[in-house]
Amino acid sequence: MKSRVSMRDIAREANVSVMTVSLALRNSPRVKQQTGERVRAVAKQMGFTPDPALRALISYRNLKSTQKFRGSIAYINNTPEPNLTQTSPLHSQIFSGATERGESLGYMIREFWMHEEGLKSQRASQILLSRGIQGLVLGPQTRAHSEIEMDWQHFSVVQLGFSLEAPRFHLIFTDIFAVVARIFQELANYGYRRIGLVLQKDQDERVQNRYSGAYLAMQNKLPKRLKRIPVFSESQAKEKIGLWYDKYKPDAIIGGPELFQHLQAVRELKTPEDIGYACPFYLKRVEGMAHADGRQDEVGRKSMEILSSLIERNERGIPDSRIIHLLEPSWTPGSTLRRVGSPVSLAS
Repeated sequence: MKSRVSMRDIAREANVSVMTVSLALRNSPRVKQQTGERVRAVAKQMGFTPDPALRALISYRNLKSTQKFRGSIAYINNTPEPNLTQTSPLHSQIFSGATERGESLGYMIREFWMHEEGLKSQRASQILLSRGIQGLVLGPQTRAHSEIEMDWQHFSVVQLGFSLEAPRFHLIFTDIFAVVARIFQELANYGYRRIGLVLQKDQDERVQNRYSGAYLAMQNKLPKRLKRIPVFSESQAKEKIGLWYDKYKPDAIIGGPELFQHLQAVRELKTPEDIGYACPFYLKRVEGMAHADGRQDEVGRKSMEILSSLIERNERGIPDSRIIHLLEPSWTPGSTLRRVGSPVSLAS
């Protein structure tokens, strides 16, 4: 029996957030007309029909209770680029999920840019307090070993990602180790035997080497007769990726689109005929790309749930010991892979 098409399915197909799908299907004025029409067209094409039982339950809940406004949250953008929640696929997906869940909990969330000209840490704290901000969501940092200074004792705080080195707050993010492990397993199921990992400069360091750590752990599960391929990092210079390919002859690659496309160009490789490919940090939809979905909108939702509980318990400042919440990724096959042989058995 074919499973019911969900709003998450429509969101993936239309390359928008689940919240945007929900609003578009209700003809909300908060969604641009062009976007709304496109989302509704995708929903119709996919055969989406609302679940009557779920709709009745939502209506009942809305009648029984209306969530009162409980406070304001700031999404901290500590990068040189302003308006990341609008321009960056990573930040916009997280922010969309956080906004959706925040509204249901009674919180309003707004982006706060830490690199405004002349803005110092003490002044930033004063501005946030003057705006009645109770909690902070620290967005992912663009550099490894980042630090942020602020008068933390006034705020409940959660951080997203591993690149913030100090201070250390309760953390929510995608399980990067599980991302690579899942892709490696899927490639082995397709019969790929020489699986390589290519990374952008600084990318592995920003997640405390979870990409390479998972890759090496999965390599150790391969049958001993199969060759182990070292990680290629862009710090070795992008021009050397062709030499790396010539030496190790991977039959499938895990890595970011830019570096992989460069390899395709310099060695004239086609997917999936010449080489298989899967992306471990899928943010912007590319038709047919096999990928792991880090569920960034869900990261945003969970961040608001945890932050709300901290505010309710009046837990502010830097925690004595932090809790790390990791979300399991999902897997989507694509036309960048093909079955090349019998599945490779990995040691348990």
